[in-house]
Amino acid sequence: MSYTADRLEVLNGPEDGAQFFLYRSPVLVGKNPQCSVYIQFDPYVEDIAARVSVVSDGYRIRRVGNVPVLVNNKKVGRIRSRVLRSGGTLRVSQTEMCLICAPEGLSHRSRGLSAESDFLWLLRFVFRGMTTAAVFLFRFVREMLQSRAFWVVAAVLIFAWLWRRGALLNLGGVSHAWAGLVDSLRNMYEYVRATLSP
Repeated sequence: MSYTADRLEVLNGPEDGAQFFLYRSPVLVGKNPQCSVYIQFDPYVEDIAARVSVVSDGYRIRRVGNVPVLVNNKKVGRIRSRVLRSGGTLRVSQTEMCLICAPEGLSHRSRGLSAESDFLWLLRFVFRGMTTAAVFLFRFVREMLQSRAFWVVAAVLIFAWLWRRGALLNLGGVSHAWAGLVDSLRNMYEYVRATLSP
């Protein structure tokens, strides 16, 4: 039988002989039915375990989940990827597959394609993490600034700090310092409220 598409063929377990055709890139491997390489009978495979992307004459394999992924018995990581060539084996958890590249398949049509390096992947990975953290921090700060409890705690902390430094006694009396502190806090509150209001 002649095939025109590259494929991964399962070599062991209850899905022995199953074939997954690679018509596009990237392809996800996992237990999720939406994955192009849908491994349903391996109990240890996660919903999305690996990412497969085409390179010249093969496929770059990158681990996405926490289960072990091996290319030709060598570990694959989230950052450190490995290239799988025709005839090579890919093991995801306990399921082992063999890559068979067709002469008209995607990997042969991708000859000369510039491959994604692990360094660029690392930069993208770090940038995504930093972006996610920045968004979380921005939302947290916005929620805190909109909370009245935050302003009460801020006022108490500022008052305690001024009291400890003796600034309340050196400004011409407690009432004068209180009035200045209350005015400062009111101005800060109004400014933040005006800035954050839609």
